Amino acid sequence: MSQSFYEMLDVPRTASQSQILDAYFGGLREAHPGVTVSSDHHRVRDRYEAFAVLSDSAAREKYDAALAGAELCPWCGRLLAAYGLEQHVADHVVEDANDGCIVCGRLPSRRLVFRANSGRILWRKLDKIEGHLCKTCATGVYRAMQTRNLARGLWSIVSIFTTPIDLIRNWLTRRKVSSMASPRPHDNAYDRGTGLGKPIFRSAGVWTSIFAVVAVFTVGAFVFSSGGSSPEPDSEVSQSTTTTVDPHDGWIVGGCAEFDVAGRIFPAECGDHFATVVALVDTAAECPDPTDFSVPLTEGVACFEES
Repeated sequence: MSQSFYEMLDVPRTASQSQILDAYFGGLREAHPGVTVSSDHHRVRDRYEAFAVLSDSAAREKYDAALAGAELCPWCGRLLAAYGLEQHVADHVVEDANDGCIVCGRLPSRRLVFRANSGRILWRKLDKIEGHLCKTCATGVYRAMQTRNLARGLWSIVSIFTTPIDLIRNWLTRRKVSSMASPRPHDNAYDRGTGLGKPIFRSAGVWTSIFAVVAVFTVGAFVFSSGGSSPEPDSEVSQSTTTTVDPHDGWIVGGCAEFDVAGRIFPAECGDHFATVVALVDTAAECPDPTDFSVPLTEGVACFEES
């Protein structure tokens, strides 16, 4: 390491704890984890090590003493002239950082694999993100990869068959994430916003792809049915029914919801669900905070908060 921990986080030697925290998470907000996952795990780990030392008062005091020119390491007593100072200090303070999240460096993490297909008409491009991920970044990567699968994965002869498999595999991997503990340190802006990424069904590309597939199958079904037998001219169907229409389509405040692989939202048992209904209002603008997305109903809209 050629930079000091202060230089890695771009903070002065006199920085407060809140400035150090803001500097660390500020770097994470520069790019969405699912779109630009750093291929340089060492850089991610270095920033996390710098934060781990500078955010701990006792460790920071020892580090500052060593940085000021002390000849002996305050931990092991070795001559610092024979070692790189920052690396030597980091080895003492954050020995378990090798298993930190490949996106943010935090712990706890879990080794996970997410896959995405991009159709190229006659062939496909497979993207894979594999490594240790914390709960927040795993969610962000999952959303980004599923969005890519739905928006681009149906546009080749090969990927139209492999994409459904990867959608299910990613979903099963995502279920493992729900049992993980929240990463530390916590930052509300990152862990409830940037780190989670953009919800899958807020992408215009996803809806465009879904509508295109539905249109193709609808036209195909129409062409197929038009070539079949026609109903007998003397046949007559008479049916009179009376139904009661639920203006809220079955949704209730506090109800739970899940998505299927085709992007349709439906009520689900609470406990292992994707989102919860927080309000039923006339327009989306009336949805209360926190609301992650809304769905039009027969009358009004339902406001959902993702779990």
